[in-house]
Amino acid sequence: MPHDDPRVQEIVDRSRKFISDNFYECSLEALSGLGKMYVADERFTAYYEKYAPGLAAYYNDAIQYYYTKRCRDASGRPDESFDARGLGVHSEWTGEDKDKYEGEE
Repeated sequence: MPHDDPRVQEIVDRSRKFISDNFYECSLEALSGLGKMYVADERFTAYYEKYAPGLAAYYNDAIQYYYTKRCRDASGRPDESFDARGLGVHSEWTGEDKDKYEGEE
């Protein structure tokens, strides 16, 4: 199932609400940071990977898509600080992560 599937996006939305209701106010920026941490920090990656290979990256992709869709201004244009893939223009994503998004703009 693609990370932009509405059912996947509903899971991301429920996760954000769960964090906000039970731990701290989970802003869009905080959620995006969590997603990036899931792939950048091997401890978090290992947690997700024990359930399914590639799950950390998949969940991050879903989170970044969710974030980008909600960072659009009233005119429908994307927030200028994000590219079409949902990555910040100053993102530290490189190599394999960057390569998998080639051609999606």
